[in-house]
Amino acid sequence: AGMLPGLSGLLLRSAFDAFDCLHEAKGYALSCEPFSYGGAADFLASLDNGYGVAGVALRQGELTPCHGGESIQLPLAQSSAKAYPFMTSEWQRIGAAQHPLDLTWYNLFTSPALVHWLSQPTSRSLHAAHALVALSMQALSGQPAQHLLAVEASGEHQGEFQRRACVVECSSGSQLTAAVTAFTAIKMLQNDIPFGLHFAADVLPATEALRFLQQRLENFCWLEL
Repeated sequence: AGMLPGLSGLLLRSAFDAFDCLHEAKGYALSCEPFSYGGAADFLASLDNGYGVAGVALRQGELTPCHGGESIQLPLAQSSAKAYPFMTSEWQRIGAAQHPLDLTWYNLFTSPALVHWLSQPTSRSLHAAHALVALSMQALSGQPAQHLLAVEASGEHQGEFQRRACVVECSSGSQLTAAVTAFTAIKMLQNDIPFGLHFAADVLPATEALRFLQQRLENFCWLEL
């Protein structure tokens, strides 16, 4: 129960809820906040521990190579960023339980130096966490901290083809993780979650979770387009 995975999956669930038949969804994650050491170690570990697969997307339920590197300007973002496809295991799992559709997830980076460093073999070592912290502090120096998660989706609703986008913006990724965890704890105390081990996006009500975050985080903005 956190931001990635967790909130990212809830945004996809909210897209499924908005359509009678979802055809396509694209997700975006942008972080403009220097890494802590723990955050850097966790991020580096995610590159090789089954968290996702770089350079691919789901096309009609099948993993397919997907090119990246295009510049994207998200709503509410301070600047444009380069988008690189990274199919998370969370989105792949949620998509597999539905009818075949197209899903793409992008990690966005504003720093070319950070992208180049992450593409090197040495970046996969946990011993590289200190280097990642230093590089991120240098690359993002002087910029206001910001986290954005966004999902754009298209499909059929009441017999008509429609598009929908949802953008979540907050100054701190830790705040998002803590808020999702708090909401999960409340739902557990209310006996609204089945017993056992579950993924947050599989058992939490998506719309209610987003409203909880919007009401309790001062810098949180949930924008529907």
